[in-house]
Amino acid sequence: MPQRILVTYATWHESTAGVARKVADVLKQRGADVDVERAAEVTDVSAYDAVVVGSAIRMGSMHGAARAFLSRHTFALASKQAALFVVCLSAMKDDEKSRAETAELLKRATGVVSGVTFLETAAFAGGYDRSKAGLLVRFMFWAMRMGPGDFRDWDAIAAWAGTVADAFGVTA
Repeated sequence: MPQRILVTYATWHESTAGVARKVADVLKQRGADVDVERAAEVTDVSAYDAVVVGSAIRMGSMHGAARAFLSRHTFALASKQAALFVVCLSAMKDDEKSRAETAELLKRATGVVSGVTFLETAAFAGGYDRSKAGLLVRFMFWAMRMGPGDFRDWDAIAAWAGTVADAFGVTA
């Protein structure tokens, strides 16, 4: 019987949703039975053997729906295999400062709940679609002199999903 895995996410502009779907696709290819749902819509995790949680990060904080999901399901997650990824601007660059910022974001994200052990964590860059962004986000990108684009590294996301599959014991 295949392992049942929930991949849940919270997003502002759908970049995190795309990462969640890619993670789910890799887990499915490895033989898992996978559901993908928005964190705000998940009411019960008891049917799952493992859970992957994804959250967009803005201004250094996890999306409120991801924090609420973790708070609501802390007790259940403590007895399951779990992994966590975040989608953030600091993951766009591979320099010492960006790696330190990303490590701090992951530390804060995993610290949102106590008693839950995340077997794997990762941070990925997202995308910026000006038509979906509010004034604050458009201003931030203007100030950074960054135009719209998809900055997600699909190969890195797929590789991490494979690492998650290994950590969860999912085999084809």
